[in-house]
Amino acid sequence: MAKSKKSKTLSASSQAEPHLSLWNQPLNADFKTFFKALGKGVAHGLTGKQEDLVADFAEAATAFGIATPPEQLAWRLVERSLQRAVIALVHEGSDLFAMLDISDTKAEKATDSIGMAMEQTSVTIDGNFFAQPGNMPVVQWVQSTLTNWLLGLGFEQNRAETLSARLPSYFTFAVQEEWRKHNETYEPLREFLDTPFARASERQEQWILYTAWLSQQADQRMFDETFSVRQVYVRLRASFVKKKSEDRSSARMEVDRERPREQVVWLDECLNAWLEAWNRDDPIRVLSGGPGSGKSAFARLFAADVAASGKCRVVYVPLHLFDLKADLTAAVHAFCDGNEYLPNDVLDSKLGEPRLMLIFDGLDELEKQGKMAAQVASEFVAEVRRTVDRVNQVGPRLVVLLCGRPVAVQAGESVLHRDEQILHLLPYVLTDEDTARYDDPLGVLGTDQRDEWWANYGKCVGKAYAKLPDALGRYDFREITAQPLLNYLVALSYDRGKLDFSKAFNLNAVYRDLIDAVYERGYEKRPNRSIEGLELKKFVRVLEEVGLAAWHGDGRTTTVKNIETRCSKTNVVKQALTQFAGDAEAGVTRLLTAFYFRQHGEIEGDKTFEFTHKSFGEYLTACRLIRELKLIHEELHRRDEGAEGGFDEQQSLERWADLCGPTEITHDLYRFLRQEVATYPRDEVVGWQKSCIRLINHLLRHAMPMEKLSKLSTFKELDRQARNAEESLLAALNSCAEHTKKISEIKWPEETSFGAWLSRLSPQRTNASNRVALESLSFLRISFQVIDVQDLYWANLRESQLDHVNAALATFGFSELARANLAGANLAGANLTDANLKDANLNGVNLEEANLAAARLIDANLARANLAAANLAGADLEEANLAGARLTDANLTDANLEGANLKGANLEGANLKGANLEGANLEGANLEGANLEGANLEGANLEGAN
Repeated sequence: MAKSKKSKTLSASSQAEPHLSLWNQPLNADFKTFFKALGKGVAHGLTGKQEDLVADFAEAATAFGIATPPEQLAWRLVERSLQRAVIALVHEGSDLFAMLDISDTKAEKATDSIGMAMEQTSVTIDGNFFAQPGNMPVVQWVQSTLTNWLLGLGFEQNRAETLSARLPSYFTFAVQEEWRKHNETYEPLREFLDTPFARASERQEQWILYTAWLSQQADQRMFDETFSVRQVYVRLRASFVKKKSEDRSSARMEVDRERPREQVVWLDECLNAWLEAWNRDDPIRVLSGGPGSGKSAFARLFAADVAASGKCRVVYVPLHLFDLKADLTAAVHAFCDGNEYLPNDVLDSKLGEPRLMLIFDGLDELEKQGKMAAQVASEFVAEVRRTVDRVNQVGPRLVVLLCGRPVAVQAGESVLHRDEQILHLLPYVLTDEDTARYDDPLGVLGTDQRDEWWANYGKCVGKAYAKLPDALGRYDFREITAQPLLNYLVALSYDRGKLDFSKAFNLNAVYRDLIDAVYERGYEKRPNRSIEGLELKKFVRVLEEVGLAAWHGDGRTTTVKNIETRCSKTNVVKQALTQFAGDAEAGVTRLLTAFYFRQHGEIEGDKTFEFTHKSFGEYLTACRLIRELKLIHEELHRRDEGAEGGFDEQQSLERWADLCGPTEITHDLYRFLRQEVATYPRDEVVGWQKSCIRLINHLLRHAMPMEKLSKLSTFKELDRQARNAEESLLAALNSCAEHTKKISEIKWPEETSFGAWLSRLSPQRTNASNRVALESLSFLRISFQVIDVQDLYWANLRESQLDHVNAALATFGFSELARANLAGANLAGANLTDANLKDANLNGVNLEEANLAAARLIDANLARANLAAANLAGADLEEANLAGARLTDANLTDANLEGANLKGANLEGANLKGANLEGANLEGANLEGANLEGANLEGANLEGAN
């Protein structure tokens, strides 16, 4: 008979089994000594790793020999696990203690003042203890004691309570961790209790420990709060679209103007029902949500809850920490191998789990050199599909939950074909108009969830918020308060009371206010000791370099070495760090512990840090780009004035390439960039806009000076970084133009220059997702340029000057062309499906055989335009000017022409079936052979019409 393996963890048993009844006689003295020693530790600043602190306390404790009675061993397990859990909480919140003025005397008084009396009740350790160790009365007592100790150190009541409330889950993990690290010591106890875990395999024990770890992770503090996400969490809602059967008949080739209604569900209920079914033919779910929509928080909590329920094994994979390989099985193996609590062969056909759920969080954070994130996401989803099919060949073993932003999710839709496979997260509140899009038979959308969140938040921060504050109930605040992350950030800023929320609002002001809050700790009424000696201006300056270093990495994570490298390029920043902490590395480390960062490992011995949310890095990077733009503008002006120093165009572009070349600008960074520019006076931004134009004019003639960046060794890399820098410069120009509302008068060297440059910035697409370049074309002069067959799908050309462009057969589908000037343009055969042309000037434009189905042409000027054989089915031409327009053989089926001016228009042979011509002016129009079946001509002027 084979020998059983030694157990490394503890587990639950539902069967009757022996138990140990323990009296708490040694508890008072031992724990008073523990809190006294811990108080000295926080008074002098907690240093070193958490496990080293645990070891220090363990060495100070009484040693036990092999002959120690099981009762004493059991008590020592409880005691050390409690100490381990308390140390983990205190170590995790070391920055909170650093903000307090804790002396040895104060720490000793805090220990002396806490109540150490506990009623003499027995503590029973049996299988039930292993099932729910966090429910032990002694844990509740230590939780209360910890609260009182924190109060004695100077914590506010709510902060002390919310920090202590996380002790049970930390204790549950600590029990498993203590047993694993000292399993030989506790061997007699395990054999005495004879739990089923005494016979468990090492693999089972790993899963038990990992489950406890997931639970603890779900209870980790939220940003720099004392509470966790779980303590303020609001149950999320989602929707899915029922897929229609594919119909490729000619009738279906027309534009489907009716948007499909979506089914609303409670997200957790929907996914739990999917798990209960465990259908081999339905193994994948995708959770789609924008930045800060709560998808990652849900993924972590769901992973912990499902693992604890025992429905299946769960592996939670944050994809920004995932080494993507060609073979997914090998990548999962490597990820599990890097987690000390997981078996590494979870997908093995023989050793793998009978039921396993993989949760991949962060589809949009996948990266591969030379590929767009959307393309990588599409390939990854396809690889997941193949892997799931392979693993499930012999039975339904594997299911997968994928989480990502909409762009990444859309890229992988082609391999997903079932209803409910893609779940779209819904915000805390919807407008009545939005609600009308959904089928909600259960009334899921009936409540404004912001009220519930603010009530939870109020309890955690000690404020009487029964609902969303009235000051934040404004309609223009709905977009930000409806999203979990932004709602939380607004709450932080609102509590500080420094911003006036009754005035016009810019979200970047909240991020800046939070930086000030970290520096001032104004809501704590005491300084942040972690950054003493570093003035605010320099604090922000260094943070901007950190944001830039993260952007040059994976968008969220960076290393101390990379930050040092960035900071060393600017003397003022390098000097600030040196003055701050004696050397740059120490300065960087202290700074990171003060802001919204967490350490998550090392790369070749170099500490790595990640932003607790990518948006902080994106905001700081946007600020850094604006700082550089201001500097370039000032130095160009200095050179123009003949002053000593200054930059010319080549030097300016060299600096910009160094800043923006390594990484492509993202849509989220672009949004922060636009918002940050909007915080500056328009007169100042006009100057920046002119400088951007000047630099673009230079690069169009001489290209980016990439030869100056000697660190780049290959032409391919030089070209990639040049493209990135050029796109970022266009985004900066557009950010300025959106604020000033002035046209960017670029001098195109040749008539094909715009088209050629745009094709470089936005090369062949693989899906509907746009690069930032196509969103940065508003307020731009493109007059007389040749852009035939150009891809401008979903482009932003609002108020741009496109007069007399040659854009035959170009694609403008879904593009924004409101108030654009297209007078005299050639758009023959162009695709303008669903384009927004409201108030656009299309005077004399050639739209022969163009597709304008469902286009919005409200108030557009189409006087004398050529629309012969154009498709305007379902187009909205309300109040449009079509005087003298040529519409022969045009398709105007179901078009809205209410109040339109069609005076003298030629509609010979046009199809106006079902068109709305109410109040239209058709005076002198040619309607010969036109189809007016079902058309509404009420109030129309048909005087002189043929």
